[in-house]
Amino acid sequence: MALVKKVFKGFLWLLAFVIVISVVIYLYLGTSVTLPGEVKTPSGLERNTAHYVTMRDGVEIAVDVWLPADYSSESPLPTLMRATRYGRAYRVKFLQRVLMATGKQKRDYNYREDIRILNGEGYAIVKIDARGSGASFGERLEEWSDEEVADYGEIAQWITEQSWSNGRIGAYGVSYDGNAAEVIAVPNHPAIIAVAPQYTYFDTFQNLIRPGGVYDDWFMKRWSIATERMDTNTQCQGGGFKCWFRYQLTDGIKPVDARDGKKKRKAAYAGRKNPTVLENLAGVEFRDDPYGPTGHSLVDVAPYTRADAIASSGVAMNVWVGWYDSGTVDGAISRFKTLPNKQSVRISPYTHGGKHDSNVFAPAKQKVSPNQDGQNTLLAKFFDPLLKGGKPASSVKHEILYFTMGADEWNTTPVWPPVGIETSRWVMEQGGSLAPESELKAEAGVDTYKVDFSTTTGRRTRWQTVGGPDVIYPDRQEEDAKLLTYTSAPVEADLEITGSPQVSLQLSSTHTDGALHIYLEDVAPDGRVTYLTEGILRLSDRKISEAPYVVEGAYHSLKREDNKPMTPNVVEEIIVPLFNTSVVIKKGHSVRIAIAGADKVTFSRVPTEGDPVLSIHHGGVQASFVELPQKWRN
Repeated sequence: MALVKKVFKGFLWLLAFVIVISVVIYLYLGTSVTLPGEVKTPSGLERNTAHYVTMRDGVEIAVDVWLPADYSSESPLPTLMRATRYGRAYRVKFLQRVLMATGKQKRDYNYREDIRILNGEGYAIVKIDARGSGASFGERLEEWSDEEVADYGEIAQWITEQSWSNGRIGAYGVSYDGNAAEVIAVPNHPAIIAVAPQYTYFDTFQNLIRPGGVYDDWFMKRWSIATERMDTNTQCQGGGFKCWFRYQLTDGIKPVDARDGKKKRKAAYAGRKNPTVLENLAGVEFRDDPYGPTGHSLVDVAPYTRADAIASSGVAMNVWVGWYDSGTVDGAISRFKTLPNKQSVRISPYTHGGKHDSNVFAPAKQKVSPNQDGQNTLLAKFFDPLLKGGKPASSVKHEILYFTMGADEWNTTPVWPPVGIETSRWVMEQGGSLAPESELKAEAGVDTYKVDFSTTTGRRTRWQTVGGPDVIYPDRQEEDAKLLTYTSAPVEADLEITGSPQVSLQLSSTHTDGALHIYLEDVAPDGRVTYLTEGILRLSDRKISEAPYVVEGAYHSLKREDNKPMTPNVVEEIIVPLFNTSVVIKKGHSVRIAIAGADKVTFSRVPTEGDPVLSIHHGGVQASFVELPQKWRN
């Protein structure tokens, strides 16, 4: 018994020793790490500092300033602003430092690619918690409110008053931050020379929320949940080890550097009563419906509505979008053709934020090129002559650089569609064939299609990429068997389609409402079907209206006053523009138009009840067709 006690006592001493040594090592590892922002520059200033900037109404807005590691007070810096409602920075807790010391984590959450590269290129970075978000105070009743936009002009003024500023400012950002970058031009502050809205929504309603009037249920639910968590500083919902571990890494938004920073962060959240996205969207069925408690509609906060102010600012613009990033490409082309500002536009085969390659003809796991570092370097090269060299915004070349899928080539054009592209009509015919109008057989007929509400484009589409994943469209042979399709004979030469195709249907329905999801596809000789682009329209939103900005084809206002039920079994012309694309359909492949009435995974069902039967009339005086912006190669 005595021996057992002795062994047990020895074990306890050993355990205590191990615990003490572990704690010492843990403390040593954590304290051995100096974060990039904690390093002092040659000027004597720390690289990363956090401040409150007081607005005209007394509201305090939280900002983080990042200076280049080699900053000297002898060399004032150009500044890039990035405003966000997703948290300008997160507090780094001790465990995160330990993980960095052991190499388990590469760098802290706040030292992201954009800061690392753009600081390295000689820019001061100012990151901003938008009004009513993060550690900032104030009401947040809607996104990109007039109050929020006015704040950015005042922060620009604050930047010009700092010792490190050369008085020349740009703005950049992706998604929400990109829309913020665009409206940063609205106050017309003279120091703001250029902006880079990346993967953004010139028309938020059409490009994302309700394309063609059909509700993007998948994304809006997820965005609402994510922003609600951010607005309550909730890092993790539920419980368990994962949540516990998350809170050991960070307890949320980074406070400002003042002694009472944590107390003020707590006060900012305690007084916050932000409505959720879904609460604001409740009852929003049309573009002009009131959005949230302000009485404004989504028209009021869209960049296109502020086009006059953006134009008068004279800022140059560096616009990035992807072919398969929701509907951002159409917004970018409309902005290019509507605003007089000089714009350098890049349309790539990238997903939202440029994280993945989404070229439908490339291998699914093909890496994006250039990578995120390379993309940020290109961003710096756009700003360099304007913010460092002092060149005017008017010196920027107004052009679109775009990638053509299927040819794997980059092309440049000062106009859209590019020179050499002509519109050709391909007519739908009996038996599911599609042919150039010159080959029309003129046989009148009608095809009926009972809408199959189980159809979908999948879970990794242009609509899901807004949440982060890669875009991978599978072979659509199986799905197309559920749709009404029209397929051409194999083309006799490579066919380039660059621009916005437009489908015109002579259509009747058994119901007063419904949705059209129309796909342009490539059919290979082996039968594989590749998604190229799509168009969406709620049938009751079919009225053609005058557009508030330049569009490629028909414009549907999606306003309540223009919504009109279909008369059952009465034929009408329904025009559906498809999202812009640039692809080459190879010789021997076929062109296909596939017509669906649903996309189950992503979009709400229209109508909510019933099983509509669509009738597509073709031939004779009731022609149904697609107009392709095309040119034959070879």
